[in-house]
Amino acid sequence: MKRILPTALSIILACCSSTKPIQLTETQLNPIPVGAQEQTIKQKRENLLEEILEQNPCKHIKKIIYYEDENKDTFCKLIEQEYNATRAQSTKLWHGLATRQEEYAALTLSSRQQTAQGKQSICVIFPKLFQIRENKEDILSCIVDHEYIHAKDNFEGIILCNEKITNEIIKKIKPLNYQDILELRAYSHQLEQIEKGKRKTSKSCKKEAIYKYTEAYIRVRDQKNKYANQALKQAPYFPFPDIPNDKLLLYRKENLPKIKEQLRKYLKESFKDK
Repeated sequence: MKRILPTALSIILACCSSTKPIQLTETQLNPIPVGAQEQTIKQKRENLLEEILEQNPCKHIKKIIYYEDENKDTFCKLIEQEYNATRAQSTKLWHGLATRQEEYAALTLSSRQQTAQGKQSICVIFPKLFQIRENKEDILSCIVDHEYIHAKDNFEGIILCNEKITNEIIKKIKPLNYQDILELRAYSHQLEQIEKGKRKTSKSCKKEAIYKYTEAYIRVRDQKNKYANQALKQAPYFPFPDIPNDKLLLYRKENLPKIKEQLRKYLKESFKDK
């Protein structure tokens, strides 16, 4: 099998950022040694990730790995096994992820060359996820409702313009543009689970998802190619800026004809000369 370089791994990003930290529980505040406390927190987080995968099995995910020094060897062995990489390559990839952990809460790793070929992905969870999300529902929203969608799209491939998207088409679209399409799809699913009441997230988690959906929507719209246009048609929401109130609103596309006059009136009132 042809060896692949870590740089050939397509990193699908899920950005779950927020400025509001988790409140410490009484248990976490107990006066235990610093080293033991860090170990306890790490173990609780890893136990939760194992529980999530066990209770929400996903055939598209090979493993969920918590990004922590003690898991480096496990990660490297898995990369070498799954992608026929050398130890030098897997180690370089591990250290490369360290540069992303301040910006991202979770990443889904896959080989772009194996898109739509039934290849499982590896999900990496950074400590930041537990620092910025307020409850288990928020964490489930980020992992199950978002990362799992990336893994599914990598495993099965997506259909755009009646074509299954493979690595050859991704090269034409350009990888970063394709990544925006995948983000739009993942945030669409994440928001739909919240809208349907299947995921009871915090307001900050929902607000972040709306913002990121809008960002992805705009980037995909600006691509101006047939695949991006098809991805926009598949997206369930139309983002609308509520400028006076400094908010972003999402409208179901099927509801736009019903509220067109309302939006026109809103725009007229919002931007008329005072």
